[in-house]
Amino acid sequence: MKTFLTVSILLMVNAGFCFGAPIDGGFESGLTGWTSAYEDDGTNYGYSNELYTTTGYYYSGASALWGKATIVGDNQGSFPSEPWDPPGRDWCHTHIWSGLTNLTNVTSIQLYLRDFQSNPSNIGWGWGQEVFLALSDGTYTVQALLVENHEPTWTPQPHTTSGGSDGRTWFGFDIALTSANFGSDIDSLNKSSAKVGVYWEADSWTYVSQTLWAGAAVDDIQLIPEPATISLLAFGGLFLLRRKK
Repeated sequence: MKTFLTVSILLMVNAGFCFGAPIDGGFESGLTGWTSAYEDDGTNYGYSNELYTTTGYYYSGASALWGKATIVGDNQGSFPSEPWDPPGRDWCHTHIWSGLTNLTNVTSIQLYLRDFQSNPSNIGWGWGQEVFLALSDGTYTVQALLVENHEPTWTPQPHTTSGGSDGRTWFGFDIALTSANFGSDIDSLNKSSAKVGVYWEADSWTYVSQTLWAGAAVDDIQLIPEPATISLLAFGGLFLLRRKK
């Protein structure tokens, strides 16, 4: 049986897909295999990032990932001609990235999210608080919106709801790797060697100071293969099992 399992795993890798998460999408081993990155506009006087595993949330297993991005805006610009990118724009991102993964035979990425938190009392217009699913090959980075609080509508993208092992209700997302979700640059992405990530964003592009944050728990990030790949793996496993008998 060990021989069968070992060869089956090699077949999965050679087919460009591994069942479940790209590394540890359930975050049961903490952040092992994942890297973090923080970005901000570099001019405002207050921003903070949170990124850690927590046993306070878990869709399955015993832990999940918590991320949050916060800005304390100091926007001193005057009313700009293009309000979405004024000179004093304030923004903050918190990223988590997997290692390089072969997405060639992957059709979608599934994950679970809950407890989206954002500033409930924004003081001006021109702001956004979002969580994105992202892909990057080092040259191209593309993202698909998962949930947002944006002037002032709170909107999750198409999703399901289900109960997690922690007794809470989670949003379930199944994001197809298409230009409709990620934009046209996904067609240029090197899917044979790309990172899978999530990022939290707080963004203010108005001309007044305002404090914003976006936070959420994420769990069970999984790669979903194309049907042909599933059939190949199933056939290979059946063939090996018959030989073993």
